[in-house]
Amino acid sequence: MKRTNPFELGIFFLIFFPALILGGVDDWLILIIELSVILMWSIYLLSTEKPHPSPRVERIIAVLNKIIVGLVVFLVWQITPLPTAIIKIISPHSYSFRAMFSLEAAKTGWMTISLAPYRTIKESLEILTYAFLVLLILKTIVSYRPIKRFFFALACLGAFEALYGMIELVNPHPRLLFFTKDINLEVATGTYVNQNHFSGLLEMTLPLTIGLFLAQLEGMFTPGLTWKERLLHLSEKRMAINIILGIFIILQVLGVWFSRSRSGVIVIFLEFIFFFGMMALFSRTETLRSHQTLRVLQIIFIIALIIIVYTGASSTIDRFTTEKLNQEGRFQYWTTLTRMVQDFPLWGSGLGTFAVVYPAYESGKTYGLLLHAHNDYLEFLLEIGIGGMLLLFGGIIYILINTYLGWTKRRNYKVKTMVLGGMTSILGLAIHSLTDFNLHIPANTVIFSMIISFTLILVYWRPREKRRFVPGEKDGRT
Repeated sequence: MKRTNPFELGIFFLIFFPALILGGVDDWLILIIELSVILMWSIYLLSTEKPHPSPRVERIIAVLNKIIVGLVVFLVWQITPLPTAIIKIISPHSYSFRAMFSLEAAKTGWMTISLAPYRTIKESLEILTYAFLVLLILKTIVSYRPIKRFFFALACLGAFEALYGMIELVNPHPRLLFFTKDINLEVATGTYVNQNHFSGLLEMTLPLTIGLFLAQLEGMFTPGLTWKERLLHLSEKRMAINIILGIFIILQVLGVWFSRSRSGVIVIFLEFIFFFGMMALFSRTETLRSHQTLRVLQIIFIIALIIIVYTGASSTIDRFTTEKLNQEGRFQYWTTLTRMVQDFPLWGSGLGTFAVVYPAYESGKTYGLLLHAHNDYLEFLLEIGIGGMLLLFGGIIYILINTYLGWTKRRNYKVKTMVLGGMTSILGLAIHSLTDFNLHIPANTVIFSMIISFTLILVYWRPREKRRFVPGEKDGRT
């Protein structure tokens, strides 16, 4: 009897739990995520028989280890008390900010680069949790089958969120699953408070669902089959899964549409374009399958457009007007933030300090306390400076480059389409992060971390590794 993999159980828990409980934004939910990753790492370190990643993934892990160590050192540097004279030299605006707003700062003779060390410690623990989750997945998930299960779980999550969000739109007493919904009543938000973060989740799960859907259709696209044989393939029992996945795709497109998220609507169109373009590139080597795949994608896109037009488009299109854009104040935030970044260019103001620093620079009128900048890149650039950005995003870019290079060399149709789904998901959230703060929403960051890990593992996986690392399983065509 095959034993249940504890790492898989932990990943399934992290896929569903944070997303279903308000996107994991409360401190107690973040703590559960952190403790879950610690528990999984403890099991891994104490286990006598550890999985073995592919040689290429092992080399990538070795580089990521160094990047994460560098990030830890950098974050410790931000909260280490240093003589005031040194702070004046290396971060003069940290010194002047403290001298202006903290009367006790000049008396101590010691300061930190971070303007709010306690916030930096809290945010550091969170961001390192995501980094260690990536490492753990790369070390423990080494074959195709579990990744396919994870993709299907994420597709289920996206479809549920989309359907639930649309149902609650017509509910006279809408809820966020276990909680009352008090704001954003006119838009779909699923179990999230904000429609943009709900949309961010669907932007990640939708391409995965499309990739999985196409991978399931591999048999239909096999060269040499007659139309009769292709129709017989449609009658196979497993094709019921494809029908379900097709419904999931439509639900998620509609979910983004009814979220009324401007960035979300733009991103899913860009995702379709990216998917089309990459599959067209793929068609140079896999002519029949790729052309058939492009036709299926066109059909999905047309069906989605028809349903969108039928359900009404005016309320969503209205949100793209210049007046609506100006009312929300994002341009004002970004202009102010650009000036702030110039004052903390190298070391930043301290991870997690945006909400502390912004009021001192604010020149316009903001309703309430602005917790995030509605641009993840500018916010991180302010908080960790150029040095931290090179480490944090350098690691992500390093993974993505290796994933893309591996993708260009693969000929396995299932791997090709599923990895393309993963890359499209990452691209979608990366674009949306230009206008929002999805990377500061725990559930979305957890799923983002999972996707970059799964796609990297899958692109360098080979069928022979299944026999090596998952003994007892039947070896099928993948």
